[in-house]
Amino acid sequence: QTGNDGMFRCTYKPLKMGIHTINITFDGSNIPKSPFKVHVAMPVNAAACRAYGRGIQARGVRAKEVADFRVVTKAAGEGELKVSVIGPGGMEMPVKVSDQGDGNYACNYRPGKPGVYKVNITYSGQHIPKSPFTVNVGSEAKPSRIRAYGPGLEGGQVGHPAEFVVETAGEDISGLGFSIEGPSQAKIECHDNG
Repeated sequence: QTGNDGMFRCTYKPLKMGIHTINITFDGSNIPKSPFKVHVAMPVNAAACRAYGRGIQARGVRAKEVADFRVVTKAAGEGELKVSVIGPGGMEMPVKVSDQGDGNYACNYRPGKPGVYKVNITYSGQHIPKSPFTVNVGSEAKPSRIRAYGPGLEGGQVGHPAEFVVETAGEDISGLGFSIEGPSQAKIECHDNG
């Protein structure tokens, strides 16, 4: 397309990802810097990312414990993952992010004191679903009388309930949390039997 200003506005629509070579010539010779090598990637879709794990749950993390979580970017296209954790008073916390090499990232941080923490997870500058995550960090854990047992903590079969029991022995249960990680993202149902 040309205008009265002598400028040509060009558009192309690549159909495959990879290196594309753009040649621009004048009178049969390449103009300066031509040919241009262009890396074409899949479009980035931060909405296709997901995160899971104890470190981004609203409750269940305690001060001075490692709060871990995973971020999956496989279906989101090629992009850059950034994770930040803001603690009480607006202090940014160190976060360890380890690329597992297959679109999975293992992340963790260690909250120093109780309070509200915000976990921001972005992919190519866009927040992933549910980010920022609000995490209410409880006070430092004391030696506990809480115990868990049952066949659901030892093994299981696809399509069958896996049951276990958690006894709180009168401890404050405000910091009690449950999560399950794995390929199926199964839900945990808990009933307080007193």
